[in-house]
Amino acid sequence: MTTDKTQSEDLAGTVEQYDKYKVNFTSGIKYFCRISVHFNWHGKCSSRTALRSRGDEEGDETMRDTTRRYFRTMLLAGAATAVVAAVPIAAEAAPYAYASNQITNLTITTTTGQIQPLGTASISASDSAVWANLPISGFLGTGTVGNALDIQKACAGGSACSIGENVFTAAGPGAFGTGGMRADASIGAGTLQGGGVSVSNVAEGTGNLPGTASGQNTSTINFELTGTGASLVLSLTDLIELVVSTSAPGETANATVTNTFQIFDEEGNEVDSYSPANINRQAGSAGGVPPTGTIGPVSFTDTFTSSPLAVGELYTISLRSTAGATISPGVPVPEPASLAILGAGLFGLGLVRRRRQRG
Repeated sequence: MTTDKTQSEDLAGTVEQYDKYKVNFTSGIKYFCRISVHFNWHGKCSSRTALRSRGDEEGDETMRDTTRRYFRTMLLAGAATAVVAAVPIAAEAAPYAYASNQITNLTITTTTGQIQPLGTASISASDSAVWANLPISGFLGTGTVGNALDIQKACAGGSACSIGENVFTAAGPGAFGTGGMRADASIGAGTLQGGGVSVSNVAEGTGNLPGTASGQNTSTINFELTGTGASLVLSLTDLIELVVSTSAPGETANATVTNTFQIFDEEGNEVDSYSPANINRQAGSAGGVPPTGTIGPVSFTDTFTSSPLAVGELYTISLRSTAGATISPGVPVPEPASLAILGAGLFGLGLVRRRRQRG
């Protein structure tokens, strides 16, 4: 008797669980039917739910088929949508510009011997970096010829500030992370008569953020002397390098180096100057034309002899050296591969829609 009673209770429990399952299953199908109106199945699904409610075996199979097809279509649609959403619109390589200007063995004498400056020749160096909407980074230092002058690098954006001090060679686009600008300048120790003075400038940057980015620096040497009727003789060796690259419409990249030697009289009028083309250079690229432009690295040795400086006249001598880099982003264009993937995703959505209509 105990065994029969236990079996009866188990059977009753099984029937009760089945009834709960049937109710829950039917409720679930009705829920999916309510949202399936978006797939034009509402009428069919409602009739099949009615069959299921009557416990009809054909209705059971019909509802299972409807549910399977519903979830299969939802899965296909979701997968196709995910493909389309995951397709990145390929970002073109960012514009890049680099300029380096490194003078060594700078010497200033006269045709009759050593120069005799009035007082001590002064030197100054400055740099600045601007990128996107970030604050300007810039530094200025002053000193005297004979002592080294090294100012802090200017940097803005991305990983630009992780590039070390006094790096006067190209760090390359990869060193900037998401983009940025840097600039640096220094003047080495030494005497003008002995040829030990060096002047170094660098500017570099890359990036795709809106706005214009630039890196600029200037190194100057100034002194006064009284004319003796002799001419000044300037000699130097300059190592320059410029690199620019663009790829997308609207992008621009420009790099420049300049070196100018000037002589002014007591009234501030320029009486002579020297600015040779070989060490005053510019490279540019716009919209991928050319994709990459380079000058150097190449070294030039230049010598300049001024006109005679009048006896007893006071003159100011100035040497100015710079390097600059400027970039401006354009409008990224999808790459062919991205367009192909995007088309495949849309084609998949079309197949899902067609299959749904047939169902």
